[in-house]
Amino acid sequence: MCDQFGQCRCLPGVGGNKCDHCLPGFWGLHLIAKGASGCQPCGCSAFGSSRFDCEQSAGHCQCKPNSYGIKCDSCDPDSILTPNGCLEKSEFRTPKDCEELQCHHGAVCVTASSGIPICNCSEECSFDHLGIVAEMTICGSDGKTYDNMCKLQQFACMHQLDLVPATLGICPQGILYNSL
Repeated sequence: MCDQFGQCRCLPGVGGNKCDHCLPGFWGLHLIAKGASGCQPCGCSAFGSSRFDCEQSAGHCQCKPNSYGIKCDSCDPDSILTPNGCLEKSEFRTPKDCEELQCHHGAVCVTASSGIPICNCSEECSFDHLGIVAEMTICGSDGKTYDNMCKLQQFACMHQLDLVPATLGICPQGILYNSL
């Protein structure tokens, strides 16, 4: 349905005056004809992908060196996925202070009473730019359903996980999206 100025009311993740393309960070406009409720979140790994958006027809993300998979969330067995992509386990070391600890997903490093650096997360959320999608139920790449994007982001922050949206809506039972 369009207004008198030609602006149409778009499905979640869809944009343009005529709802003719997916918004940045979403893909799959063609899936709407097959029953999808809108464009799907790209869900590119925050650690393994070099961009937050993805290829529009199949949702493939652009991977950093040595990371792979549709969402760039995989490494070789002898490596760990880090904010800089895949890092060999032998190169990985535990941080001793906030200068060495990198916090992600909006977290800030603080020194705990024990003297150990930890990542502290804010209660604020910054997904207002997503409009209706920000308030929709989201299936995370861990196979768990979150009330909205803020809840998914807060969980990723608190646990410093590379957790991204897999699909809009409730997760189908028994599917782990980070293993795709």
